Amino acid sequence: MLIGAQRDNGKGGIVLLNSKDGKLWEMNGLLAKTEEWQMVECPDYFEIDNTGILLYCPQHRDNEADKVVDSVALFKITKLHSDFSKLEDSDLDNNYQTVDKGFDFYSPQTMETPDGRRVLIGWMSRMDETQEEIFSKNEPRIHCLTMPREVLFKNGHLIQRPVKELYELLGQSIQGNIDGEKIIFSNISRCFHLSVDLKDCQRAKQIKIHSDEWRFEYNSENKTGLFARNSWVSESEEIRLFNLESFENIEIWSDNSSLEIFINGGQDVLSSRIFPKTDVLSLCIEGAGLYSSVQLNEILTV
Repeated sequence: MLIGAQRDNGKGGIVLLNSKDGKLWEMNGLLAKTEEWQMVECPDYFEIDNTGILLYCPQHRDNEADKVVDSVALFKITKLHSDFSKLEDSDLDNNYQTVDKGFDFYSPQTMETPDGRRVLIGWMSRMDETQEEIFSKNEPRIHCLTMPREVLFKNGHLIQRPVKELYELLGQSIQGNIDGEKIIFSNISRCFHLSVDLKDCQRAKQIKIHSDEWRFEYNSENKTGLFARNSWVSESEEIRLFNLESFENIEIWSDNSSLEIFINGGQDVLSSRIFPKTDVLSLCIEGAGLYSSVQLNEILTV
């Protein structure tokens, strides 16, 4: 069992414990550590095709006040020795990547299904106290989990894609109105699945998908992706900008107050809570030129 911890010096680490019966546990010792972060939470180790992957969530903390300053979900490629004595790379401060590029993703944990798939579920919240107070006003609950995602490892990338069973929830197809290079979907349910496969985005300098509450943009000249949402605290716009060398396809799963966006088959993923302003949405896709397909479906509620 891996446990995230804080060491006596106020810096984070991951310790390894073992047990023969699940009741009595022995400490094996420190498996990995950080000198930058004050705490590590939610570690998880698994292997895909003999590649070792360590998930962990480091935190900057104000130790005196015992408060979180910021936190993030990371992963690094490192192999756990067969005797569980050590990791090949035990430095948590280097050679890592973010698991999810959205606003709200933390504490991912994985499991193996009977048919051998590695499935990940994360906690869809990184809200501060002010965000939580406004978001939960007059609501019986606030936080949620991500959809289950199958995890693969290809060409140095941690691929995440919705598990195949979720596609059984797709309902009827919705037709959009074409206006030049724009495709507009009006008055649609908040629960929808959008899939866009691009034939040729080299002609377009910018591709934009947006509603009144959020937008995603790809800039082919700068090779960047941008995701923005309306802030429910300041009424301004919050932005996530990331490198995106190519843009071949995008898949968006929208729920009443959340978005999960999968780019290029899950090579990049963005998970975010969205503050709902209306019961229905209008969605616009513009600037992409030629599409191989644009498919919008309702998501069936249970």
